[in-house]
Amino acid sequence: MGALDGLNLYPVGAYPFGTDEDHSKWIKELSDFFLDFAKEIFKIYKFQRAIIGYFVDDEKFLEDENYKIPRKRYIGYLINEVGKIKWYPPNVFSGQFI
Repeated sequence: MGALDGLNLYPVGAYPFGTDEDHSKWIKELSDFFLDFAKEIFKIYKFQRAIIGYFVDDEKFLEDENYKIPRKRYIGYLINEVGKIKWYPPNVFSGQFI
């Protein structure tokens, strides 16, 4: 994460510490970049589920088809719904969910 800040690509600062205002813009931009990357992969390999984010530790999501996507998300979730990607973006950018 520090490399992104050091290269002035994204102002990550002291992430994950800080406020949503400190991080929401660059996290959305970076998540969109990885979403575009995932869409390109999906054209070749129709994966069922994927996660995009900093601490991608939600193994239940990857293993359980009945898993409910959290209402508050610090990571993004991708689901293959009838051959199309459904995107659930992160909506919490700092604090207890990180």
